[in-house]
Amino acid sequence: MRELLEKMMNRYGISLSVTIGKETWNIRGIFQPVFSKSRQSMERSYSALGTAPKGQYLLIAPAEPTMFMGCGLAAKGKRYRLRRVDTVYHQDKPVYQWCLCEETEG
Repeated sequence: MRELLEKMMNRYGISLSVTIGKETWNIRGIFQPVFSKSRQSMERSYSALGTAPKGQYLLIAPAEPTMFMGCGLAAKGKRYRLRRVDTVYHQDKPVYQWCLCEETEG
């Protein structure tokens, strides 16, 4: 399953640079803006109906390198911070990482 998802990310994903500590990794992943309805399901608190702060993105990334909240991300000339990272497992093996990102300054 992991190999199939990585092939999909390589084919349909975009190039991203992930900064973990002092190391930078170049990966390919599925990177999409988060819209109001889908974003509400990721929030611990809810905003006014029909609103969502701009600059929120969902990233589906390979299982490696292991990312965590606060890591840096660069894509399409912009910089982001990982707000939430969850690793998805299949039969006790990591398959991919689900990340919620927010755009940062500079």
